[in-house]
Amino acid sequence: MNPAEDQLTISEALLTTTSVEECLELYFLSGLKPILIHSPTPNGCSCGKKNCGRSAGKHPIARNWQNHEFTLDELRDQMSRLKFVPNLGVVLGKQPKTGEYLIAVDVDDFDRVAVLEEELGPLTDTPRCDSGRGYRLFYKAPPEVDVLMMNNVTGLGGEPGVDVKVERGQVVVAPSLHQNGKRYIWTVAGPVNPMPVQWAMAMLKKPQPPKWIEKYTPSSLKQSKHAQGRAEKYLEAAVHGEARALACEHDPQFVLVLLLDAIHAGVPPGDVPPLAGNGPFVR
Repeated sequence: MNPAEDQLTISEALLTTTSVEECLELYFLSGLKPILIHSPTPNGCSCGKKNCGRSAGKHPIARNWQNHEFTLDELRDQMSRLKFVPNLGVVLGKQPKTGEYLIAVDVDDFDRVAVLEEELGPLTDTPRCDSGRGYRLFYKAPPEVDVLMMNNVTGLGGEPGVDVKVERGQVVVAPSLHQNGKRYIWTVAGPVNPMPVQWAMAMLKKPQPPKWIEKYTPSSLKQSKHAQGRAEKYLEAAVHGEARALACEHDPQFVLVLLLDAIHAGVPPGDVPPLAGNGPFVR
């Protein structure tokens, strides 16, 4: 693999290419996982179902799209057997050519994303595809965050307007047709950059305490070396990823104090409050 291929890049040719066949090939050659998507029709969706609603023109044609890595020849064969021009989608998560983990931030509410940027910090420059309603930004997972703990989130921060999609998710991309008649278009191309760490942390699944711990009280836990060993392993696994990510933007000693305080207070690691600012010992 040459240096130009070791990182995910959205080809600048996609800024001007309008052919579904040509875009499909460009996505595939870029190392992405493209799939064919149903298209919107005057009566709803090319799938023929009457209850697609807002999903019209947004759901995959192949049923095994989450588990099968399609070759370009397979995708071309699928297209040749269709009686309509399909939309295109990109499967998120680990990508086949580079091994990098692709994330999409789907923005439908500009005011909501502004609020989240106040809370989590600004979203950095990265490839952007505009849809019929808003836009989506494409990032790769930052190395500080465990991708196994990442979660598809509808309504990031508990409010609608900004969704985040990861492994086992997909997003529609250009030159697809939105059900409102507008085309998806790429407005920014180039290398896919790492997602800001605080945004990635907002997507993490909260660690769940093991069931066996429920039969212990703090006193009885201290009397069992076996139980203490198991508890220590759980805490190490639960806080390691979050502590590593926090330490990227804050003084590591302060992060350790924060997490230890939370553990002694009985706060689950996933509920440790986010830190504000970027300097050391920020409260």
